[in-house]
Amino acid sequence: MTISEKMFEQYCEENSIGWTRIVESTEKRPDYYISIAGVNIVVEIKQFDPSKEQKKLLRKFKENGRFYNGGTPGDKVRSAIKKAGPQLSTLSKKRYPSILVLYNNLPFVLGNPTEPYNIKVGMYGLERIDLNMPRDFKTPTVIVDRKFGKKRKLTKEHNTSISALAVLPNTKEKGLWLDVYHNEHAAIELPKGLVSSLRAAEFVLSEKIQGEFQEWRQVAR
Repeated sequence: MTISEKMFEQYCEENSIGWTRIVESTEKRPDYYISIAGVNIVVEIKQFDPSKEQKKLLRKFKENGRFYNGGTPGDKVRSAIKKAGPQLSTLSKKRYPSILVLYNNLPFVLGNPTEPYNIKVGMYGLERIDLNMPRDFKTPTVIVDRKFGKKRKLTKEHNTSISALAVLPNTKEKGLWLDVYHNEHAAIELPKGLVSSLRAAEFVLSEKIQGEFQEWRQVAR
């Protein structure tokens, strides 16, 4: 078992969540069935471990104290969604909501792919600013809108079997905790407020306002 799977099972036990490990098959399947307040949910867990290249960077960092870690925001989240989408679709079958649970097992110096901004742009695309550029340079440039752009993984047509992404941090302040980010394009929604009685927080995207980026808004308990 991975670290994240052990932690998830412990989280379920601590919060009196019924859980069943899904038996592996020749086809790729998600990891768990869980039940919260009578709602059956399919769960897939993805753990972010250092890649071979990142391990090389860490060795160099230990040798000379220098480190550079590039990359595009949300890349690891997008990769996890790409892999988990078909797995969750296999068993949810448009009958059950599903959750993709992410766990960051990377050293601090490699950054945190599960922080809220990376989750947001991993789900809905990189943020962009649309400008109105006048032909004459005397007129000021005007911002037309701020919105999501390329690299979106969750749309009305893509990965709709994923009801929500969740991050399983393990902090000294909170202990085992779940941050749940709802997918606004989900075919089967995870009922909002369902985990409010647990050690968890829920988030949805704010409404789109012209000229502003959408941000995470916490669902009231």
